[in-house]
Amino acid sequence: MSIIKTEMVEIEVQQQTDPDRATHWCTIIKVQPEVKDGVMPGSLEIKQIIMTDFDPIIRYTKDLGDKIVENPQYGLSEKEELHRQMRRKEFQNENN
Repeated sequence: MSIIKTEMVEIEVQQQTDPDRATHWCTIIKVQPEVKDGVMPGSLEIKQIIMTDFDPIIRYTKDLGDKIVENPQYGLSEKEELHRQMRRKEFQNENN
């Protein structure tokens, strides 16, 4: 695992619709590299591409120093969270 300090990070969750797709979801993690010779200001660099059939889970948390807690003001609504949990159970049942 690498730790990257950057000015900006973009996480793109892309639904794949091609009937011959490898997976249902493609998650692309991009960062803005440090500006130096050969790097245009504002350019983005793809750091990771992750492919899965299960709906990606994006959590927003807050580090309080002694513990990590959910930070719902940036995360899913209760309805969206319930839907995500139901989808996860369905996925687990399908793959057991």
